[in-house]
Amino acid sequence: MIRTTRPNLLAIIILFFLGAAVYSNTLNSSFHFDDFSFILENPLIRTPEKLIDLFKYWPSRFLGFLSFAVNYQIHQFSVFGYHLVNIGLHILVSFLVFWFVSLTFSSPAMRGKQAYRHRVLISFFAAAIFLTHPVQTETLNYIFQRVTILGALFYLAALCLYAKAMLSLGEGGRINPFYYSASLIAAFAGMFTKENIVTLPLMLLLYHVYFFQEAKGPKWKYALPFLLFLPVIPLTVAIAKPVIFTDVERLMDSPWISSSRYLWTQFSVLLTYLRLFLFPLGQNIEYDYPLVQAFWGIPTLASFLALVFVIITGILTFFRHRLASFGIFWFFLTLLPESSIIPIGNPIYEHRLYLPLVGCSLFAVYALYYLLRNKSLKIVTVILSAIVIICSFLTYKRNRVWENEIVLWSDAINKSPGKIRPYTNRGVEYLEQGEYDKAIIDLSRVIELKRDYADGYYNRGLVYQKQGEYGRAVSDYSEAIIADPKYLKAYINRGQVYSANKEYEKAASDFRRVIEISPLDRRGYFNLAYLYVALGKKEEAASFYNKILDIDPNNAEVYYNLGVIYADKGNKREALEFFKKAVQLNPNLGAAHNNLAAAYYYNKDYDLAIRHCDRAIQLGYKVNSRLLQLLKQHENSDFKTR
Repeated sequence: MIRTTRPNLLAIIILFFLGAAVYSNTLNSSFHFDDFSFILENPLIRTPEKLIDLFKYWPSRFLGFLSFAVNYQIHQFSVFGYHLVNIGLHILVSFLVFWFVSLTFSSPAMRGKQAYRHRVLISFFAAAIFLTHPVQTETLNYIFQRVTILGALFYLAALCLYAKAMLSLGEGGRINPFYYSASLIAAFAGMFTKENIVTLPLMLLLYHVYFFQEAKGPKWKYALPFLLFLPVIPLTVAIAKPVIFTDVERLMDSPWISSSRYLWTQFSVLLTYLRLFLFPLGQNIEYDYPLVQAFWGIPTLASFLALVFVIITGILTFFRHRLASFGIFWFFLTLLPESSIIPIGNPIYEHRLYLPLVGCSLFAVYALYYLLRNKSLKIVTVILSAIVIICSFLTYKRNRVWENEIVLWSDAINKSPGKIRPYTNRGVEYLEQGEYDKAIIDLSRVIELKRDYADGYYNRGLVYQKQGEYGRAVSDYSEAIIADPKYLKAYINRGQVYSANKEYEKAASDFRRVIEISPLDRRGYFNLAYLYVALGKKEEAASFYNKILDIDPNNAEVYYNLGVIYADKGNKREALEFFKKAVQLNPNLGAAHNNLAAAYYYNKDYDLAIRHCDRAIQLGYKVNSRLLQLLKQHENSDFKTR
């Protein structure tokens, strides 16, 4: 036992410090890409008491969003903590890779093989390459892809626990109920991490065939229950219709054209994934991969034949080199949900290679060991160590590209100058930083690449609006509306520019158009209410605020604004009730506390007035100086009386 435990413990310690060192320069890298919409701008992760709403938002990724909610409760939006969790989970997954390969060597199919004697070495280097490979940088630095890491964690945990259960069956004739039940639980929980875990039941069956089919006793009855999990994700996606459902709908709209072209494109993508594993150079967040138009093109046909050769190799090596064969089919099966017939946004992303890299690492380490086993184990160790060192260096270097949005998208522009998104994202970031001239250059380039691209015109219009060039802003917003007649943000911003220029009829027309397109969108009502308040038409403004309450009865800002309107009309009692409701719904609304203090003062309820005035000051709101003076006078006179 000591001989086995010590090398295992040493391997785990090395993996921990290796992972911590390689990703140590990512802890303060900024949020990127979908991090903004799914984390920073997602109100659901800030309200942990509404777990049911969080589950409904995207049930097949619920555990990922739950982890973001926990992150937020601990340190809000400090990026350090989010990266720390991603790194910790990635290291934990590497531990599971090590454990999984070690357990596989103890299976009936592998126990008598020559490689069994060096199982710790092979298991360690498979885990180390998985841990340090530079292709993993996208998954780690792109914080939202924590869902990918969690999916891999539950995927491997279920397989490891199943292997432990099956090994106990071989030893004592009875399966260990703890390991078997834990495997089922891990598999079920994994169904709420990411959609690609749908292949787990099939992978478990494949794993059983490869490594446990030769065992004595019942062979299939323990593997078959996992098949019950196959419909969990498809049914969840179909019923809840989360974000990913749009991809399914797109397939249903044009089932043959979109799915066939996507599949043909994936032949080249799969080869790119294999190339990235072998030679991780030229990595890119935004590869320029247009959909293939015909299968019979030479590049597509050549890619297809190359993949067929790899699959045939996996079949032919099944009996003599089962571990290598399993690594090949692991790669294809884990990529099946994202590299098959269902078009999913961009045809290629590096984070999709996260789980498949387990099979690649396993195949590479075993193949190298087999080729050099008769020469010297030291040579094998030195070569594998050199690979891990090179991977670590490349990963540490690649991490720097993810430092901030400007660096990341500049790298993508250099490698994919014909893609729209890199220019768009860099342009928007320049806008956020106030570098308007640079933003105009990037966003104008977007429009050059795609003349009918509504987002390009809208974003450039934002820059012009910030610069005070309202004529150009209106022109770009109008172009965005021509490109997309239902582009709500363009109507809203154009209406706001019209309002600033005192073109009130045009502004009202745009805001009403928003309501026509989307009657449940509160922004149209809000902007119309603000417009009518500015015009002194407070009755009309109040009517629009009341329409918002029909849509969202718990909107604190609306109650506050209604309170202001009623206070201006001299209806102090009604105003008081609206301010009270606003504070009840949002205790941190400083303006409401300020107005509530004034309302209580005029109702001669001085203690409550002072209390709300103090609360407004605590919240950083600049309280009316006249009100402060009156309340201080009251406090002083009250003290003298006492």
